[in-house]
Amino acid sequence: MAVRFLLALVVWIPLIAQAETANESPSPLRVEALDSSDLAGNLKKLEQYYARVNQQMDKRLSRNARDPFADTEQTRQPSAPSRQKKDLFVPKRLGGNTTEDTKSSGKFSLSQAQQEESQGIPRMQFRGFIRMDGEKAGLLNINGLGTFVVKEGDKVGLQQMTSDTVVRIVEINPLNLIIEFGNLGEKVVIQ
Repeated sequence: MAVRFLLALVVWIPLIAQAETANESPSPLRVEALDSSDLAGNLKKLEQYYARVNQQMDKRLSRNARDPFADTEQTRQPSAPSRQKKDLFVPKRLGGNTTEDTKSSGKFSLSQAQQEESQGIPRMQFRGFIRMDGEKAGLLNINGLGTFVVKEGDKVGLQQMTSDTVVRIVEINPLNLIIEFGNLGEKVVIQ
């Protein structure tokens, strides 16, 4: 520790000497040798050096400088674009809504889903039946989300639409598929 301290003083000695002589002569390159055995004197000179540096920095700083972390009126109010932009993936029960842009662009909107909903789930259609390697699969079309290939036991989340509902595929046969949803395990036949 003492070695590091001495090395630091050896490095700072020319700077201290320069600070001492800065007021006396206009040449900043003039350096005087200091007595390296006088630690107390060198510490005092180092403190004086930093006091002068702080004085020079204070002169350069503006007195009316704004605090960059201060709470202002602008930081308290959200910007206009963020107020208009709403998240499409907020569930209906939490106040999800859409902007006019998504309605006109032809993308799925929550207001369409609310009109199509019956029993708390969006309109679904069974589009096809596939049997491969002994496994049954079906094509399930969910209005607004698209068509999915599902197998028995699969779960489809509807978080992107109107609710936090998860639909579980119970059974698939060539004519329809049976799904289960809700807290009570309500079953619905999709044709």
